Amino acid sequence: MINALLDISGKIDEDSAAALAHVKAAADSLGISFFIIGALARDILLKLHFGLPPHRATLDLDLGVSVARGKINVFPSAPKDPCRVGFDLGQEDGPL
Repeated sequence: MINALLDISGKIDEDSAAALAHVKAAADSLGISFFIIGALARDILLKLHFGLPPHRATLDLDLGVSVARGKINVFPSAPKDPCRVGFDLGQEDGPL
């Protein structure tokens, strides 16, 4: 995989930049990497790489994280074996 980064410093809206600064601080404190995905990533590429005007219908930030197996226990109280607490992984529950 090629590690290609685009410098977005001072080039995205203030709200997104502030939110990403909080995410970065949290990710750094946990020793994990994150990356921007979704509409914001698309619009950053369109605007900064291709010079095209962005058009976002939503204002959310979609992120991906990279965590090594065993590095973080997201659900510390979750049982090791979900079948022991009544989950049947072999059957569908039906339509939602």
